[in-house]
Amino acid sequence: MLFLWAKENPETSYKQGMNEILAIVVVAFFAERIVAKKDYDNLDEESIASNPDDLVAFIFDSRHTFADIYSTFDCILQFGVKNLYSDTKDITVLRKELVST
Repeated sequence: MLFLWAKENPETSYKQGMNEILAIVVVAFFAERIVAKKDYDNLDEESIASNPDDLVAFIFDSRHTFADIYSTFDCILQFGVKNLYSDTKDITVLRKELVST
């Protein structure tokens, strides 16, 4: 996942410490994943949303764990953590970037 993220974000690439951020996300998602007992791909959204148990099982479906981890990790880094890894030495530029996001 780190390799893929670095390839998709060459302006930042991989930096030391990103693995620790990803590790927290991985632990959280694997602790909450659920092995689905139904095939939710064949159900419509209204029927899934109307049953709380189905909705939870759909959201935490273990088939999508890796995609969910990657998306969450990317969102965390895009939200501003990515700026902590930039080579910018001017703190005023960094502040402007963080405030604009």
